[in-house]
Amino acid sequence: MFTKIKFNDKIQSMATTSNLGTILRWYASKIDSAFVGYRDFLEYIKKYCDEIICYYSDNDPYVKYDVEKEFADAISTEQYCIPNGGHLNAESNYTEFKELLNHK
Repeated sequence: MFTKIKFNDKIQSMATTSNLGTILRWYASKIDSAFVGYRDFLEYIKKYCDEIICYYSDNDPYVKYDVEKEFADAISTEQYCIPNGGHLNAESNYTEFKELLNHK
């Protein structure tokens, strides 16, 4: 999800699919801590990103809608709920991310 970024670089824009576990593990590795506070993590991400776009679906079989929505509300500057997108992967027959490709 992330390319190599210098720790103090500012990121102009980030798009995420509410994969909090992956992002949290990345953040923990940057601060050399296995224990990361959720709020600290959100503040860290907001500090280094001007625009944060979250994509999630209304029927993810692995992550409840309320959890996805709460994450998007807490971190994003824009958010999009994709109807019937499932887990936004091939298993859910979601193989083309048109919303992301068409985002301006």
